[in-house]
Amino acid sequence: SGDWSSDVCSSDLSVREMQKQVDSTVQSVNERVNRIERETNSELRTIRREVDDKIKKALDNPLSN
Repeated sequence: SGDWSSDVCSSDLSVREMQKQVDSTVQSVNERVNRIERETNSELRTIRREVDDKIKKALDNPLSN
């Protein structure tokens, strides 16, 4: 563009736009990771309850296996 100051300003603007995109992508990834962690933790709790129930039943009736 011939004018050094306008080149710097447009460069700064480009960097700010890229930073916004990066920030948005990072936020999106963090939200997905958090959702997956919640779902996984929920599944693990369900499995633990099922295993605990089976262990309790096995201990209550050791000969029924």
